[in-house]
Amino acid sequence: MRNKGYVMTWDAIIALIFVILVGISIISLEQMRSINVKKIGFLEIHSTGENSIGVLNKMGILEDIVIYWSENNTQLANDTATFYLEQFIPKTMGYRLTIGNDTVCENQRILEAEAVEKTGAGRFISGYGENKSGEFVARAWLLYNDTSTNKSFSIGNVSYGRGTMNSDGCNWTIEYINATNGNENVTLLIPSDYSDNRSCNYTGSSHSEPGGGDAINDAIYRLLSKIDWNPDDGILDKINDYDYNFTVMKFKVANISTPAFINTTDVNLILWMG
Repeated sequence: MRNKGYVMTWDAIIALIFVILVGISIISLEQMRSINVKKIGFLEIHSTGENSIGVLNKMGILEDIVIYWSENNTQLANDTATFYLEQFIPKTMGYRLTIGNDTVCENQRILEAEAVEKTGAGRFISGYGENKSGEFVARAWLLYNDTSTNKSFSIGNVSYGRGTMNSDGCNWTIEYINATNGNENVTLLIPSDYSDNRSCNYTGSSHSEPGGGDAINDAIYRLLSKIDWNPDDGILDKINDYDYNFTVMKFKVANISTPAFINTTDVNLILWMG
């Protein structure tokens, strides 16, 4: 009887050890699964943040947003940033774009206070350098007005160009493809308050760079060449998948004759998810 009791006791001990080991294994697997889920979540928002701000930077949109902000055009900075970020960032994430200490745009569809994972991606936007005394530099962008929301955002831009002795503008004739009627011309005063009699062309028959050393005309020509898919033909077609339409698209210019944008600006995109 004693031998039988001894064997039964060891069977119970071995069974208990087996149960403990199984329990430890299950707990370890759950912990590893939890760690892996958190790791995947962090990698997802980290890659989304880096990709989003990287694409904005490569497109030149990030620089546009910084310039709008620096000119105190906060609404245009907000609308442009929101338009693009809403395309890049999934609805499972909230986000905030900041420049310096200012918030440019934010979406709290996922409450930041309840976030499980949070990360940020940043870029430094350097200045364009000082222009020489007595010279002008200009930049240009194409503004699209979304009539469904009545908000505007940039769909094409060029930064400040070379220094010139003048910055007046021109009476521009631009040829574009009309999907219904074929090629058409539109004549625009750029800037809108231009009052002189000079004419400039970006058409199939004449699309060379304007002479005369004018900073605004230099910027407009660079912009037209950039947004034209085939700059050799001098005819505008689709611009970022939009047909050119002068009723909802406006050419805008800014020019300066004093040093500007010489500091480095810190831009950060913060993302979080529940």
